[in-house]
Amino acid sequence: MNLEYQTTNTILSQTTLGEVKDLVKHLSFPLIIVDYNHEIQGIVKEEHFWRGAALHGWGEKVDKYIDPDFRVYDSWNQMLSENGQWCTYSILKENHQVQLYSKEFLLKYRYEELKKVFDKAEEMLKEAKQENKDFLQIINASYDEIFVTNGEGDVLFVSEASKKVTGYPPEIFIGKNMVDLVEEGIITNSVTLKVLKSHRTETVEQEYENGRKVIVTGKPIFSQDGKLHRVMINTRDITELIELQNKLDVAHAIMKKKNVSFTKEGNLITRSRQLNKILELMERVAPLDSSILIEGESGVGKGVLAKFIHDLSPRKNKEFVQVNCGAIPISLIESELFGYEGGAYTGAKKGGKKGLVELADGGTLFLDEIGELPLDVQVKLLNLVQDKVFKRLGGNISKRVDIRIVAATNRHLKSMVKSGKFREDLYYRLHVVPVNIPPLRERKEDIELLVQRFLFKYNKDYHLDISFDESVIDALTEYDWPGNIRELENLVEQLVVTSQNQLIHADDLPSYLQPKKKEESVSAKGIIPLKQAVEEVERQILRHALKKYHSSRKIAHALEVNQTTIIRKLKKYNMNVHLEE
Repeated sequence: MNLEYQTTNTILSQTTLGEVKDLVKHLSFPLIIVDYNHEIQGIVKEEHFWRGAALHGWGEKVDKYIDPDFRVYDSWNQMLSENGQWCTYSILKENHQVQLYSKEFLLKYRYEELKKVFDKAEEMLKEAKQENKDFLQIINASYDEIFVTNGEGDVLFVSEASKKVTGYPPEIFIGKNMVDLVEEGIITNSVTLKVLKSHRTETVEQEYENGRKVIVTGKPIFSQDGKLHRVMINTRDITELIELQNKLDVAHAIMKKKNVSFTKEGNLITRSRQLNKILELMERVAPLDSSILIEGESGVGKGVLAKFIHDLSPRKNKEFVQVNCGAIPISLIESELFGYEGGAYTGAKKGGKKGLVELADGGTLFLDEIGELPLDVQVKLLNLVQDKVFKRLGGNISKRVDIRIVAATNRHLKSMVKSGKFREDLYYRLHVVPVNIPPLRERKEDIELLVQRFLFKYNKDYHLDISFDESVIDALTEYDWPGNIRELENLVEQLVVTSQNQLIHADDLPSYLQPKKKEESVSAKGIIPLKQAVEEVERQILRHALKKYHSSRKIAHALEVNQTTIIRKLKKYNMNVHLEE
């Protein structure tokens, strides 16, 4: 892989989250946090930044959210010498430059480097095999017979030419000792036995039963420690002796060449008090194996919360198996969940198949849209929730699994229990830790934060620099979001990729999100002194603005006056209410 370190930004430890946010379009997470002496204090990840802002506000110092798991290195080689034992982040300070590498990057880099070595080794092995094949083709293409034995005289290889030269196929010789072949009369005046005795090249004449007279040359091959390792024998007609020597040299070169040596991208952010209480509860119960039932409308983040629970549990390194009960055809739900034995039904695999329950063994089984399960499947699920045992479809043997069950639904299960559409016993088994995620319309304080999060994400994904006018945030906050967070995220992505302008205004929003044009009217009753009429109109306008904006800054922006003027007028008319700035 090409070595590309992460672009990093150095931020002073006393910088506030709000100040970082103002620079966020120019920054690339993670951030390196330094003190006034430019000593590195730690690293701030993107998810910690956003969650910190959500929980504690923009005024918090950025050093509160540092990840201290890092190490500084003076050289690239020093960093690589760790061989996988890196901290979460490794910082290379070299030639007055600071470069940041994540553990995942270094592991991938090491993997890619090793992969190159192994790929090269594989290529060399492939070449060696091809050369071996070429070698055999060369040997077998020769009219001469090639005979190879080990240092004890056992025959290892005989070329196909033996059929023509000796009248015997190679199988007659391979695996036998030369002494036995001489005793059987197959070979006379063995050159191999002479070489084994003399450790020198020997040449003899032989005559086989088929009448062929040949010149046989045997050559010893020694190992590095000087011991006799191989004996290579070449057999040919006397007239072809010179040609044989040339081919033998080629064969030796290929044999030497055969000796190959190897040289060595936080998902949960909220300001909502309700949702923060839920997250705190989940942090407490995540290490336990109690069943959890997550209720809430579609798109509120039930699946994200389920994964959050899994990641905080001791099962985080095991499987997280998500099952959408509403997406599986009713006829297949039981076999998909519990698997089936061979022959359980027409078309079933002969050896059977594991179900999703078995695949989750050791981990977490997330049953989304559990209210869609038919009653007959609910019976089997009850046994699984109670005793962690089940039977495959068509099977008689109970299987036990070690799983944690998290269920979710957008339906009102208690009403379904009353109407007989959901088993009461299953409901209470799942309802050990109930959680109800509030819809987005009930936690509108999250909308601006979520919009900024999604805007940052899609600007980064699509390499754009789109921003929203304040009127857009106001319009999005006023909307009820029936599709919840999923609908909001989809809209932000849509606006980012389709906008022709860098700054998006409320007029660019879809018609259903456009601010209502009709405004409440203001008037002064009857003929009254002009000063009194002006004050009455001012009072009415401020009252309408308070209902709409709940913020002195936003009211000032809408009325095109200074914020201090608004605050002064509110005091004048005894409208001193608690406002956001």
